[in-house]
Amino acid sequence: MAKYVDVKVSNTIKARLKELMKVAPEKVEKAQGVVALRMIRDFVMETPKMPVLTGNMRGSGAVFVNDKKVADSKSLGENKGTPPQTNDSPEKMTVLAVINTPYAARLDQNLTPEGNMQLGPFSAQDGGVGGGFVSKKVASKRYQTTWTKILAKSIADFLK
Repeated sequence: MAKYVDVKVSNTIKARLKELMKVAPEKVEKAQGVVALRMIRDFVMETPKMPVLTGNMRGSGAVFVNDKKVADSKSLGENKGTPPQTNDSPEKMTVLAVINTPYAARLDQNLTPEGNMQLGPFSAQDGGVGGGFVSKKVASKRYQTTWTKILAKSIADFLK
């Protein structure tokens, strides 16, 4: 079963996005895809990085905007992994960034120096790998600010 994390945005941002969706929905969707793809990239490549053994988990990410698949992270996993082809979210989500492996949530929560999951040789060699590769970033003000700025800049660029 998939684990969903809700990234909270301010009421001001929500209100402004609703206004923009009325005027230029395709451009807002495109910008949302840009920021969701950046989220997947950050989950994989930014410290703490996603673990690697075969590349399947790193290459299993996908981005959906309004039920349409707009991108995947196959190239981040050395063209390995199986990104999902459909959005199976039980809720109506505007944007969904997915890591499509059954063990991603367990590794995110339990890959710690004192935890029951330890780094394999490829992860140790890659450096900077560790637990919280999704959860710590989603909860981080730094990443939330970065993603919000990317969304705002993308919308502005697409509206030019």
